[in-house]
Amino acid sequence: MRQQNGKVRLADIAAEVGVSVMSVASVVNSAGKNSVKVSEATARRILEACKRLNYQPNMNARALRGTPLKLIGVLVDSQAGQAVRLLVSELERVTAAEGYLLLVAQAHDNIEQLYKAYQVLLQHGVSGVICLSHDYPNGHDELEKYFGNAEKIVFLADPGLEGQPFVALDRISAVSAAVSAMRENGSDRIGLCIADDNLNYSVAVVEGYRKGLACLPEYIYRYTPPFCDAAAIERLMCGMIDGFILPNGLNGIIGMNDYCIAALLQQLTGRGIRVPGEIQLCGYDNELFCNFTVPALSSISGNIRGRADALLRTLLELLEGKKPEKRIVKAEFIPRGSMRNV
Repeated sequence: MRQQNGKVRLADIAAEVGVSVMSVASVVNSAGKNSVKVSEATARRILEACKRLNYQPNMNARALRGTPLKLIGVLVDSQAGQAVRLLVSELERVTAAEGYLLLVAQAHDNIEQLYKAYQVLLQHGVSGVICLSHDYPNGHDELEKYFGNAEKIVFLADPGLEGQPFVALDRISAVSAAVSAMRENGSDRIGLCIADDNLNYSVAVVEGYRKGLACLPEYIYRYTPPFCDAAAIERLMCGMIDGFILPNGLNGIIGMNDYCIAALLQQLTGRGIRVPGEIQLCGYDNELFCNFTVPALSSISGNIRGRADALLRTLLELLEGKKPEKRIVKAEFIPRGSMRNV
């Protein structure tokens, strides 16, 4: 008989198939040296019964038998953008290829909560943790307090913690390449739209922008990015056109994300301002929809596949007791129809 909570037991599978509980355990739990030999045909019948009865194995019991799951934890901001969500998806792919499952824990703009999530992951038996979210305004002291001596963790981007391994993304070269391309295609008043903060991401983008300008004048528009609010993004872009682009006569814009630049494209087109004829545009993150706007949006790719692979390699080296290799992944400028001569 099934337990009162309706959960299917090994004994239920055994009764369904007409074999011993030991035989079922051998098939569903990969019991190894203590396994009972079962024919291929019987094993197939057992697995079919498991599927039919919706059997769910007890992971804690499996760990006690000495066959624990291989788990890797990921820390992520609950309001992270699409690029981070795609990075988590890519991490799932590369970790699965190494035989690991991914556990994801979230917090938002709160390093103490992020640390609590890290502890929960460790309590659930993860081998190590990849932290994708830690670059918060004025958060370094708190980050040092909670993660300065944290073990078995790799960070995305330099957390500024001595001895803690990380994977860096070279944004400077790609942003510089985008600005240089605009300059070479005739734009001489190129503006940058960037979040009003001092985060590593923003600092690197500004550096790349200035490098690409060469001797051209600098125009930087700083703002607080609206999250998941289409109306707020639209208002922001309208304000940027009226208060930044038109007064300065700008003919090129580098944006901090593709959503804002797509909204800007829509507003410019609605006002009869031609893209790329009168103004060239380039976003950031290389979202899939960039291929389907009119014209298609140029963007900067954060090389998600390369970062996922580098993060996993770094963590595996750490878990093997090695000093992880320093890895820098390069972002890439992707020119499309929103820029001239493409």
